[in-house]
Amino acid sequence: PMGAVIERGTNANGEYVRLADGTQICTRTNLSAANASTALGGLFRSANVTWTYPAAFIAAPVVSGDVDDADGWTTTVGAPGLTSSALRVVSAVTKAAALNFRALAVGRWF
Repeated sequence: PMGAVIERGTNANGEYVRLADGTQICTRTNLSAANASTALGGLFRSANVTWTYPAAFIAAPVVSGDVDDADGWTTTVGAPGLTSSALRVVSAVTKAAALNFRALAVGRWF
């Protein structure tokens, strides 16, 4: 069955879905960066936040995210790995308070 859900799971690192065609989707909804107050040119960034995926990939996935703040967005720090990715929040204005964000990784599990 092409595209059928083979496995769905949840653990402390988030949720994952594995499809019959080899596609894997991992999500995490409760990530947080302490602030985004380190100058980065004309922008501000947070410290790196490492997300360990809830299930490993066999090749580097595509990773993205979004922030609960209109002035901010997420970026990956370097290439995503098979088991984790480093992310940071970047903001157009300095943010002294914690910033909550979500992440998504899509790739292959076989």
